[in-house]
Amino acid sequence: MISRWLARAALLTLAGCTDLHLHYCHSDGNSSAVGGSAQYITIQGIADSGFQGSGYSVVAGSGAIVAITASSTHVYVAGKQNGDWLVVRLDLQGNLDPAFGSSGRVLLGGPGEDFASALGIAPGGKIYVAGSRQNATADAALVRLNNDGTVDTSFGSAGWAIFDGGSVDNAFGLVLDSQERIVVVGSSRDNSNHDHTVVLRYRSDGALDWSVLDTAQAGVNDGANAVDVDDSDRIIVSGYGQNAFTVRRFHVDGSLDGSFGNAGRFVLDHAARGATSSVAYGVRLETSGQILATGDIGTQMAVVRLSGSGTPDPSLGSGGVAIFSSGGTTGRGIALGPTGDFYVAGWTVDTMSVWGMLRDGTVRWQFTSAVAMLAYAVVFAETGSGPRLFVAATYPAPAVVALR
Repeated sequence: MISRWLARAALLTLAGCTDLHLHYCHSDGNSSAVGGSAQYITIQGIADSGFQGSGYSVVAGSGAIVAITASSTHVYVAGKQNGDWLVVRLDLQGNLDPAFGSSGRVLLGGPGEDFASALGIAPGGKIYVAGSRQNATADAALVRLNNDGTVDTSFGSAGWAIFDGGSVDNAFGLVLDSQERIVVVGSSRDNSNHDHTVVLRYRSDGALDWSVLDTAQAGVNDGANAVDVDDSDRIIVSGYGQNAFTVRRFHVDGSLDGSFGNAGRFVLDHAARGATSSVAYGVRLETSGQILATGDIGTQMAVVRLSGSGTPDPSLGSGGVAIFSSGGTTGRGIALGPTGDFYVAGWTVDTMSVWGMLRDGTVRWQFTSAVAMLAYAVVFAETGSGPRLFVAATYPAPAVVALR
């Protein structure tokens, strides 16, 4: 499971790009500023020099970060370090915040190999972090932190809510709905050693409101990687099922929404696109009510747009699916801009990539690293210095990358 959580990377320098810092690089290797009109794309794909001078801030000497969110004043990331949960808060200049935890970092230890995979900030400033903790077996876990990084012991049991539904339980996605209920998604393993999608909703006091295990696809592995909610608090979950890119929608009570896709699920036909497998990672609900999800089709990065009824929307790519032809490319996180633009973070082979895209899926720019890095999550934020993208990246050390 740890290998699924964090892929291994090796040092790599792009052909024609000798600077070991992060910068925009054309596919031909020539470094340059991003051209083209900014009319329809908000972020230009340029490293933010106001963020540690280079657009790059190392948040810990070792470990990994896979989740990111931002407020108008801070950037938050979560992951692991030395088998413990790692949560970090930075200011918008990339400095560790000394008012949070120990010099900007919080480590939450347990008896085994633990990792944090998702986080969210409530309007009042409380911080929710979800992931996995090893007890007798791996359990899906949720913790609430105060604004200073201390564990909020008024939540759940001494600050924690633990779900132990199967032999191995993991949490990979988290979102707060309009009533500040916390929705956590991931996977739960049955006695036949098969994983199934699990959706958990917690009340603001940490009590489990309900849990749903999607076991409709018996005998195969399926699971959830990310989650969002719509204006009606219906729950949109991206992941995999039957070895395929899958998006599900659940009603507020946790039942599958039969009006969405095929009996509550959209499953991508990757075979029709010449692939033997596919998986969905990041998912976001657009203001139009359409759904954007990113992931892989075979060894190629893909973005899918679905209508509110769960059918492919032809406004994106070819029939609602945009596939990017570079082999070894993956899309892990997705963020929405204010004008229909969107941004995907992932990697190509072992090189971090962030793509800035127009609404129809046209790539306006691609930002890459000149050393091996893997980007797992991205967030768009309006700051006092203008709009920014913040990216959670890993290797050789966990770092946040800021783009303007």
